Amino acid sequence: MRACVRPRKSRVLVAALLALGCVAATPAPGDRSIVRFRIGEGVLQDWLRAVTPFTVSVGSDPLRTDLVFSDPQGLTLRSGQASFKIRVRGKALAIDQTLAPVVTVRHDPRLNRYALVVSSLPLTLPGLGTIDLREAMPRLEIPALLEHLVNGKDRPIGIQLGIRRVAILDQAVEVEADATVRAATAAVGGGAGGR
Repeated sequence: MRACVRPRKSRVLVAALLALGCVAATPAPGDRSIVRFRIGEGVLQDWLRAVTPFTVSVGSDPLRTDLVFSDPQGLTLRSGQASFKIRVRGKALAIDQTLAPVVTVRHDPRLNRYALVVSSLPLTLPGLGTIDLREAMPRLEIPALLEHLVNGKDRPIGIQLGIRRVAILDQAVEVEADATVRAATAAVGGGAGGR
């Protein structure tokens, strides 16, 4: 009888998935495969740099103006809040300030979805005082399901993460998700890919 030896790459992939608790051919009733991971401040700071500059329209006609946010710096994650500094410039108003937004994670229990929400963003208007722009800032909805397709040797493999929890910890954002790995019906062009 010959032993079946898998190629090294396959053994490494299977070991990694087993370590994550992602592989279960037919899970027992009530058995869940859960993945928990953390995203550090450095990666999130890089993400902020990648999405800026961005423009937000505030006010109503005839006082509507566009504000351009750029140059995010000093992201810190503490006690359920993210804070950083960001430059804001007005297109029509003479505004050029560095603001200190505070961002929190909100959970909508009806939809079982998470969103990042600006909970504080004070802006000083010369001669008019201070206003809080938190209502003008869009919520960043976190998808309830993350999917990724990987082209396997014989067929594509789909990895799905159903988001269960998102929390801001000290120095990291923690995400907990139900994980499913299965053969997929369509491949993503150009090798490994995802949606």
